[in-house]
Amino acid sequence: FFFSSRRRHTRSLCDWSSDVCSSDLKSAMFTREAFRPRALGRSVLTLALATTAATAQAGLAVNFANTGQVVASGPNIDVGWKFTISSAITVDQLGVWDAFGDGLGETHPVAIWSATGDGSLASALVSTTISSGTVVPFSPGTQFRMANVTPTFLAPGDYVIGARFPGIQVDGFKDSSSVSIDSLTFGSGITFDQKRFGGGGPNSGPFARPDSTGAGNGLFGPNFSYSAAVPEASSVALAAFGFAGLAAWTRRRRRSQA
Repeated sequence: FFFSSRRRHTRSLCDWSSDVCSSDLKSAMFTREAFRPRALGRSVLTLALATTAATAQAGLAVNFANTGQVVASGPNIDVGWKFTISSAITVDQLGVWDAFGDGLGETHPVAIWSATGDGSLASALVSTTISSGTVVPFSPGTQFRMANVTPTFLAPGDYVIGARFPGIQVDGFKDSSSVSIDSLTFGSGITFDQKRFGGGGPNSGPFARPDSTGAGNGLFGPNFSYSAAVPEASSVALAAFGFAGLAAWTRRRRRSQA
């Protein structure tokens, strides 16, 4: 495979930033009253509701201004980047950068994997295909075409996002080792680790996690949107435990009054 760059100026985007709302939880005092079923159930219910309410929309994982040169490559090159998340998130969209904003020239599979273990597409944590043209809409205020996916929970840790670029110099992406990336920003709790690439050539294998590494920022073509989240199952379990405590206290009270 090979890389090349081409220059085209498009409109600049405003700097992107996001705020993650959070709720401070007061720790319960471990008094005798706190361990009574009624008090325990009440405390657990409060915690369950508070952790569920702590979910807040964060936005795109990466963004940059649509200015300067664009890198193109192919055929069948897989590009992406490794990242670390510091707290749990829920991925709700995957997408690809439309370099010139006039529609993608080809279809792109996109996926997120754990940074370790099997890197096949079948082992991806979440994946989708971004259609060519303008069918997939832009994320508002950007040139990333983003498609909804089944909400996928990611625990704190290391991950890799990648996308395949099948054709030869059809759609572009950004790589700071060869072009400038203006106003590069990352979402709250997202840390860029290294650029990744793989595949390449007419006889390359199927789309898979890009595991080769390189210096500099990039390769920014694939992207995802996310929200900071607590696993829903945990909140449900906490709520169930709270109701069980209330039920036990009610039964004991009725027996004592009989």
